[in-house]
Amino acid sequence: MELRHLRYFVVLAEELHFGRAALRLSITQPPLSFAIRALEQELDAQLFVRDNKSVSLTDAGRAYLLESRAILDRMAHANATARSIASGKSGRIDIGFTGSMVYREVPQIVSRFFERHPGIEVTLREMASAEQVDAVLHGQLHAAFVNLPLVPEGLQGLALLKDAFVCCLPDSHALANRK
Repeated sequence: MELRHLRYFVVLAEELHFGRAALRLSITQPPLSFAIRALEQELDAQLFVRDNKSVSLTDAGRAYLLESRAILDRMAHANATARSIASGKSGRIDIGFTGSMVYREVPQIVSRFFERHPGIEVTLREMASAEQVDAVLHGQLHAAFVNLPLVPEGLQGLALLKDAFVCCLPDSHALANRK
């Protein structure tokens, strides 16, 4: 069965006139008639009652119309979904982060991402930096917020923060006043 046969059937069922249906489909009447006959033969069911002056749906045709519309609607939805994902307007992204990143820029970055890409579902996974790198390399994460001195081979990195490391000591410690 061809999808275009379903489209032809639905348009003919809506128009109940071969000439108008063919015009709406931008085809001539003979290919429409041929497609409808082929569909009826394939289904082993008469979908239309035809006489010289009119076309009407049979009971089988009415039932088939409901299902055909549902199939065409699902197909249109599937096409729209695929286009939306391919264009980056919707989809899903899995992002890893280290626990300490919760107190840094990650929440703001993720918030801005949500604002700019409302159709994207974001899943955040807390993991150690080494686990995140492995997950990105193996396709289990799309991106990772890691704390590493160097970007591992096979990945690209973007520096988000420069950390100042501080050693905290009690005031009474011998090294407390050194710079």
